[in-house]
Amino acid sequence: MSIIQSTDLEARGLLNDQSSALQIQGKWFKPGPAFTKSLLQTALDFCKDAREHGRQYLLIEFPTYFMAWQRIRPKTSPSPSQKPSSSKPAIPTQTPPPPPPKQTAQPNTPAAEPPDLSTKATLASVNRIFINRCKTELAVHVGPMADFLTEQTLKQSPHLSPQQLIEALALQIPDTTAALAFRKALE
Repeated sequence: MSIIQSTDLEARGLLNDQSSALQIQGKWFKPGPAFTKSLLQTALDFCKDAREHGRQYLLIEFPTYFMAWQRIRPKTSPSPSQKPSSSKPAIPTQTPPPPPPKQTAQPNTPAAEPPDLSTKATLASVNRIFINRCKTELAVHVGPMADFLTEQTLKQSPHLSPQQLIEALALQIPDTTAALAFRKALE
């Protein structure tokens, strides 16, 4: 398995510190678990195990940690008139859109129904983007436990404001200097 350097993706305009999705060679990926540098083998084993179970991950190396990005498949496909451009990755001019929300089957709902663009759905996407940003920043300080700690905090207190979530997660960082850096990064 290859490890992609975050600096390479950033230089090509494919990734930034607020990316909630990543497109490489026409394939979309969303952030997954983060691993401290000392857990490289665990990260590789995670990706290998996922592949054996039919899931595809990219492993991206950031300055202080590794993050596995899971491939997602948007529900819509290009029309026959849209042809793939080239084998080179597309370079977006803006941050890629967030991955489509998971949808559950509902009775009497047509399969080709357009996505819900209501205020509620938009706010949910914004919140998920912010939560993923919190997880990513927290992973810098606590490693692969960041996903678990964030989800646990949200389960215990699902209606936290963004500032309250930042404070609750900062309490999970044992080093006070690192906790302060975490708060500042998310201001």
